Amino acid sequence: MVDREGDFAGPRVPWRHLSLAVRTIQTSDKPVLRIKAKPVQRVDNGVRKLLDDMMETMHDSYGAGLAAPQVGESVRAIEIGRAHV
Repeated sequence: MVDREGDFAGPRVPWRHLSLAVRTIQTSDKPVLRIKAKPVQRVDNGVRKLLDDMMETMHDSYGAGLAAPQVGESVRAIEIGRAHV
């Protein structure tokens, strides 16, 4: 099966049904925080899962925003939330 972009599209898991996880926030001594993150080439289920996990992690730590390298993923993705009042 081929999708509209001409890429292989195998069986898809509804990404909202994937379990969310609170990830460990990396400390300043981790190399992933010092290297240039790669751009996201395509938003797929893996990227959606990462963003959902980042949202869960951000809310769990009462944060206002989180970048993917802060949870150990060297990609250019951010999660910004509303302030906890």
